[in-house]
Amino acid sequence: MSLLLTISISAFAQADIKKVDLTENQKNILRAYGLTDEEIENVDIETIRNTLRNGIVVNSEVFAKKSDWAKNKIPAYLKEKIDKKKLSERQMKGLRQLGYTFEEIAEMDINSIEALVGDATMKGKGTPQVAIT
Repeated sequence: MSLLLTISISAFAQADIKKVDLTENQKNILRAYGLTDEEIENVDIETIRNTLRNGIVVNSEVFAKKSDWAKNKIPAYLKEKIDKKKLSERQMKGLRQLGYTFEEIAEMDINSIEALVGDATMKGKGTPQVAIT
């Protein structure tokens, strides 16, 4: 009985993982952190976030290769969705720095985006200062 439960939970967990489409540059970054091509092919967004937050670069030679920056452009079908949100450059940069993919940003509603990085009118205001007494 417990074996069946374990298999069911494992199968359910795997079915719940959404495949992440990565650019070649993003794959190279994960390779630098020591992930194999097989691991990268089956990687989920949580593993990527944990690797980038807590991982250690073990193969910096990957960064010495010439990058093709055009591969990091937003795919046209996502660019359309994101453009409709009228995000500022600061908002987009903030979301990307928080680890959100273009796919995730395209699916987010504007209220969630503003809760994470503020609204478009905050451009240039900087971080609020707190007085310490």
